[in-house]
Amino acid sequence: MVVTVSSKGQVVIPAKARKALGVKPGTQMDAAVDGGSLVFTPIPESPVEAGFGMFKGKGDSGVRTLIGLRRRDRRHG
Repeated sequence: MVVTVSSKGQVVIPAKARKALGVKPGTQMDAAVDGGSLVFTPIPESPVEAGFGMFKGKGDSGVRTLIGLRRRDRRHG
């Protein structure tokens, strides 16, 4: 999908992408630079509830995944 940046730095997220990600008016997004890419990730209305069960059944690997995610966030913060 190709989008164009306006003079105000705005872009329109294509309808197909909004629908696939459940993005609605008022949805907050996290913006991160990852290498040469700009990555937008929708923030759930309740991040705590969205995280429930995230590492269920993963044992120690879940903890390692969480640590890896925190390190990534610090690098891109």
